[in-house]
Amino acid sequence: MKKKILIILILFLICLTNIKAVDKEMKVYDYNQSITLNQENELRKNVLDYIKKSNIDMVLITVKHYETKTVEEYAKEFYDKNQFGIDNSGSTIMYILDYTDEPILEIFTIGKASNIYSEITKEELKETINLNDSSYKIFNTLINKSKKYTKNYKDVSKYVVFNKISGNDYIIICIISFLITTSIMILLILKSRIRKLKKENYEKINVRMIKSVDKFLNTHTEAYRYGNKK
Repeated sequence: MKKKILIILILFLICLTNIKAVDKEMKVYDYNQSITLNQENELRKNVLDYIKKSNIDMVLITVKHYETKTVEEYAKEFYDKNQFGIDNSGSTIMYILDYTDEPILEIFTIGKASNIYSEITKEELKETINLNDSSYKIFNTLINKSKKYTKNYKDVSKYVVFNKISGNDYIIICIISFLITTSIMILLILKSRIRKLKKENYEKINVRMIKSVDKFLNTHTEAYRYGNKK
């Protein structure tokens, strides 16, 4: 009996700590219950329009209680659990209004959204809202401001084809690159030596040759005496 009770308690704790999966097509999740049904529908239409034009997923959340240590951890778990995102990079921007104590806005981005909404941009977005306003008004402002940042964004990555490289392929590429580089270096060294030899062979050398000839003259001298005596 005690074992059964222990198992039930463990399961209960798991249910509390784990974030439940939701319908990811809803896009608006008002756990603080601060948005009316009509407002939620209007926000969803605005979000879907943003997704269509930007090709980035968007999620709006109000929350008051969560089991994670921080709202950032809550956002990551919520994202992973429900598998939001568009394209291979899982591009998503998530706005979370945390009403645990004083209202706080957290902005969580992934994929292409991280390139568009840098930390500086996130701070700019936070400055455009008043946290004392209603959740509906805050989210509407954030959606409209988000659209402006995506208008002038040019996705450079779509012009470049990236393929996943396995470990073996990476080693082969490194070996080939090394061989090519080594071959080029050897060719350059040999070429420089050949040029040096040619220069030495064809260099003009001025040599002055002096031919010295020694001639020895043999002379025969005879003496004559003139006078009476010989």
